[in-house]
Amino acid sequence: MTKKPQQISSFEPDKEIEGYYLVTEKTIRKTRAGDSYIDLTLQDKTGKISAKIWKDVEEQKEVFNEGDAVAVTGHTDTYRNKLQLNVTKISSVREEHEEYGYSSDSLVPSSKVSPEQMWNEVIDIIDSLSDKHLKELLNSLYSENKTRLMNHPAAKFMHHNFRSGLLEHTLSLAKDAVYFSDKHKDLDRDLLLAGALLHDIGKLKELTGEVATAYTDKGNLIGHIVLGRDMMHEAAKNIEGFPEETLMLLDHLILSHQGKYEFASPRRPLTKEAMVLHFLDEMDAKLNIFDKAIEEDQNEGKWTSSNNYFGAQLYKGSREDEKEV
Repeated sequence: MTKKPQQISSFEPDKEIEGYYLVTEKTIRKTRAGDSYIDLTLQDKTGKISAKIWKDVEEQKEVFNEGDAVAVTGHTDTYRNKLQLNVTKISSVREEHEEYGYSSDSLVPSSKVSPEQMWNEVIDIIDSLSDKHLKELLNSLYSENKTRLMNHPAAKFMHHNFRSGLLEHTLSLAKDAVYFSDKHKDLDRDLLLAGALLHDIGKLKELTGEVATAYTDKGNLIGHIVLGRDMMHEAAKNIEGFPEETLMLLDHLILSHQGKYEFASPRRPLTKEAMVLHFLDEMDAKLNIFDKAIEEDQNEGKWTSSNNYFGAQLYKGSREDEKEV
């Protein structure tokens, strides 16, 4: 690097770029003329960008793999009103790049909240449970998986797809569950909270770690819902006298939390706690996706483009804007 590495959020059209990025997608494609090119998605902690390698494709495709950290030189332009990067030079990052500003921490977006703070809040919620079996189950699973729970993303592409995203999503859901169980006294508070804290724990086995997140073989073949249910069963087997009905109801919370068969949910919610968990999960995920669409949008003005998860122009303004006029 001849100059300070540039972050993706600072990219502007028609600029020369140098920096370190993570290859999250790599595909060999053909132009209409039949020439090969490499289609990439590059990421750092500030965002993602589509990138292309047009020259020396046969040689360049062997230089790096999907999931690698790479040193990149190139120039930006716009295509269909979206910024993209044309790569002129690329190489896998080596140890000596640290002397020129490379750090793996710069590649991965992270939660804006301290994972230590979120962990402590989760433990406080677990401590608030009165059911001794559920409390022991949660303490067992959380203590056994503490490091990964504090750092794991909740997804590869969708909601909370950043370092500590799984913990952020889980804590948010648990806080919502506390509110709803306090408001609706007929809900089983301990069961609902246990479901909130365990509904996505299978993602620890569905997805690889936070740097180059990908689906594991078990993730592709089985999925986080069943993997999480199995993790819960393994832990419950070691708890003396764990009630069979509690296990069955907790099973149902995990197996039904995505709500619909077309969303890969093995069951639909058939208890009040399962219904509440599904809608809270859906709301938290969709709000995070909405926020991400706003943050990543490059349109000027108060409306996003419709090129997002919702397929609609989303309103970026607020009533605060009117107050400032």
